[in-house]
Amino acid sequence: MDGALKSTGTSSPHTYSWTPSKGTYLIQAKALFGVTEKTSDISGIVVEAVCGNNRCSASEDGCNCPADCGETCSQIEPGLLFIESVSTSDDAIQDGNEPIKAVDFDESTYWSSTTPNSITLDLGYSQTVSETNMKFGKNYAYKVETSNDGTSWSSAVTGNANTGWVKSTFNSRNARYVRVTFTSGGSIILYEAEVWGQDNLNTAE
Repeated sequence: MDGALKSTGTSSPHTYSWTPSKGTYLIQAKALFGVTEKTSDISGIVVEAVCGNNRCSASEDGCNCPADCGETCSQIEPGLLFIESVSTSDDAIQDGNEPIKAVDFDESTYWSSTTPNSITLDLGYSQTVSETNMKFGKNYAYKVETSNDGTSWSSAVTGNANTGWVKSTFNSRNARYVRVTFTSGGSIILYEAEVWGQDNLNTAE
């Protein structure tokens, strides 16, 4: 396989199995009949795997299949905090445009609803937060609040958003929840919502 001898045998049928990494392989089988050698090439084998079978395919990474790939999610940058779950204050959403679409790292998808409404980003545990970065589909009046318990909220940012990415920086504070409330602007289109700061639990010493 790829120029390296992996297995030999004298019985038929001969089998060989291995757990491949993602990529493309050339597999070559040779059969000896006395002094006659017959070679069979199977080229362009592309490892395609279903998440959960201990194989990492070319379409998988640590983000969508950590069980297989066992690597750090390439989309998580230092300072970008992982959002464990999302919820909204109003269940009025369009089919296919659920709140989770605002945190899926895909700028072509979005959460859609109507104002007034809010989306709450749950970081899983208290972390140091200091910035939000959101991609809006239109202009909105909005406010950002933070909380450790999901009940008592502290104001972080109040402003008017323009279409596209809007970064808002505020005084660092510990929080588990970040809530973005849209107070006016009609229909809501939120492509992505990011929270930046420092992961207090997993910060390397």
